[in-house]
Amino acid sequence: MYHFLQSGFQRILPKRCPTCTDGIVAEPHPVCSTCWAQLWTSVSPRPLNLSFAWGGTSLLPYHLPHVTHTMRSIKFGNRPDLAIALGRLMAKAIPAPEVDVLVPLPLRADRYYARGYNQAERIAQGLHAVWGLPVATRLIQRPLTVHNFGTKSQASRSESDRFGIYGAYAIREPERLNGLRIALVDDTLTTGSTLNAAAEALQKKTRVADMIPLTLAYAVRRRS
Repeated sequence: MYHFLQSGFQRILPKRCPTCTDGIVAEPHPVCSTCWAQLWTSVSPRPLNLSFAWGGTSLLPYHLPHVTHTMRSIKFGNRPDLAIALGRLMAKAIPAPEVDVLVPLPLRADRYYARGYNQAERIAQGLHAVWGLPVATRLIQRPLTVHNFGTKSQASRSESDRFGIYGAYAIREPERLNGLRIALVDDTLTTGSTLNAAAEALQKKTRVADMIPLTLAYAVRRRS
């Protein structure tokens, strides 16, 4: 009910740009024209290679203020439309990977209930709209168990705490994945531990042919 009422108010009230909060958003654009142009000029694809998935790409540097505000909007600002639009932007900015299916990383049930949607799934829908690759949302699950470390987010955990989440992922019908080439889709790359844990679970519990990681944004480590 909460998400339904919030969406209703958003349709009635003038849409403020979630990135700069100043500009008025004209349909069908998800942000004002100035911020959309800034996002396009910020596109800086970076190769993405993890222990269990490699050959992928991450698109936007998270530390840029307009990218930071945009990414926070798709996670915490009830903007699934913006996540889809950013998926389209990514698909137009980089070549389509040679995969059979896009698999968005799942949210825990409590986080999905709080947000009303999975931002990685909406990004994958935007990729699908341009690339035409199918999206599979039920192949990987993240049930609420003791393996999920309570309610702390990946960003709020210490570096060493992020590497024990392999058991957080359950694979449904692993035989359906035999021989498939999979692109794992997530919103933001920090340490890569979440994507890596999902890829590890897939590698050990299925017979997938290949896995590549895709993320919309990436954190830039500061040099000490």
